[in-house]
Amino acid sequence: MSFRARVVSAHKIQIDTFVASHTAAENDNTKIALVARQWAAIAEETGCAVELVHHVRKLGNGATVLTVEDARGASALIAAVRSARVINAMQKEQAEHAGVEDRERYFSVIRGKANLAPRDDKTIWRRIVSVPLGNGPSPGLDDFVGVVEEWCWPDSFADVTVDKARDVQRRLSQGEWRADPRSTKWAGKAVAEVLDLDLEEPSARASVKSMLKTWIATGALRKVTHADAQRKLREFVEPGAPL
Repeated sequence: MSFRARVVSAHKIQIDTFVASHTAAENDNTKIALVARQWAAIAEETGCAVELVHHVRKLGNGATVLTVEDARGASALIAAVRSARVINAMQKEQAEHAGVEDRERYFSVIRGKANLAPRDDKTIWRRIVSVPLGNGPSPGLDDFVGVVEEWCWPDSFADVTVDKARDVQRRLSQGEWRADPRSTKWAGKAVAEVLDLDLEEPSARASVKSMLKTWIATGALRKVTHADAQRKLREFVEPGAPL
C-alpha cells in the first residue's frame, strides 16, 4: 500500500488516505485503535499534528448528509482522534436557497468532534475555483488548477435597511396576512412586494421565509391566531415592536 503524506506546515502533516497507511482490517476496532495510537505516538514524538484523511461509508435510508459517525470501518478511529471534521457536498435545496447554479463546486465543512475545544456546529463553506497558472504561450491558453477558497452564505438581510423593514411592518398592517406560505394572502408576499423580490425564484422565496422567521423571533413581527372571514381559526402575521 502507498499513501500521500503532505506537509501542510512546519507543524502539520496530512496522510491521504488513512486506510492506505496500514494493513490492519478496517472493521477491527482493536487493530484500528492500535494504528491510531501509533499515529498519535508519531505526533507526540515529532511535535507535529497529524491529519488523517478518511473515507465515509455509503449512506442508506435516503440519507444525504454525512456526520463523523458515518466514517467507514471501525469506530475506534473516531474515538481515538482529538478532532474530526466531515465534508458534505452542497445539496440541491441548499443551492436553491443560496441562488447557486453550479453546486458541484461548493461543499461544507463541519467539526463533528473536538476534544480540546468547545464543540462548534457552525458550518463552514468552501468552493472550488479555477485559477490560471499564467504559463500559456499567449493569453487564454494557460493551464488551470482547481483551488479551494472561502465562501460565505448569502445574507438575506444584506440589502434590507431599517427603513425597508419599517415599510414591511407598514404593509403588513394593511389587511390580514397569513403565516401559511400556501395561502394566497401569505405574509411573504407582502415582504416580497416591499423588497421587490420574485417569489418564483427559489432563492428569493427562501430569503423571504428566512426574514419572516428572524423578524418574528426578534419581535419585529408577531404571529396571532384568530378567526378569518369564514370563522375558521387561522394564524396571521402582524407588525410587532416598532423599529
